[in-house]
Parts: sequence; C-alpha cells; structure tokens
Amino acid sequence: MKLYTDYTHDLQQYILSVTHILLSNNFFSFNDTFYVQTQGCPMGSCFSLSLANIYVAWWEREYLHTMSNPFRTSIYWYGRYIDDALLIWCGGEQSVICHLHMKWIKTKYHIWMLC
Repeated sequence: MKLYTDYTHDLQQYILSVTHILLSNNFFSFNDTFYVQTQGCPMGSCFSLSLANIYVAWWEREYLHTMSNPFRTSIYWYGRYIDDALLIWCGGEQSVICHLHMKWIKTKYHIWMLC
C-alpha cells in the first residue's frame, strides 16, 4: 500500500484492519440457515465495488500496462467495467493462456476463439 499513497503508517494499518473486518464478517441466510462467506467480496456490499476497482486497477498497473509485460504488443484492445474485462488478443492461444495463468491467480476467465 505504501507505494500508492502518502497516508501515514497508522492510517494505512487502520484501512487494512477495516478491510479485514468487512471481508471476514459477511453473514447471510439461506433456507433459514445462517452462513459466513469465507471467500471473495460480499455481493451487494458498498465496499465490494470499491475493492474490486482497487484490485483490478492494481493488476492493470502491475501486469498489463507495464513495459515488462512480454505480451504487451499482442494486446489489440483492453477495456473493463469494474471487475469485468474484455481483452482482444492478437497472439497465439497458448501464449495468452500462459500469461493468464501466471498473472490471474484465483480469477475466472473465459476464452473465445474467433477464427
């Protein structure tokens, strides 16, 4: 976090603590039984939208739009809305799959081949 903000250390720790509380205390009911969500962002939470935007913006900056991305020249077009992205790729199928596996850990994606 310290690379992206000039917030004090105490404020950064506070933000991280509140984030942990929000992500680890999401309770919901289904068929008269209460559950605790243990993975991902709570659906419908105001915080989930912000966290999704923060994560994907970080991913874009760290992996997609960097000069060190060996597949950068194969990206024809990229756009996103919150945490949904569309990537039009001009490289081979195996190279995009390899890149996605390396950089999109625990992220679901779909590949359509338009030939």
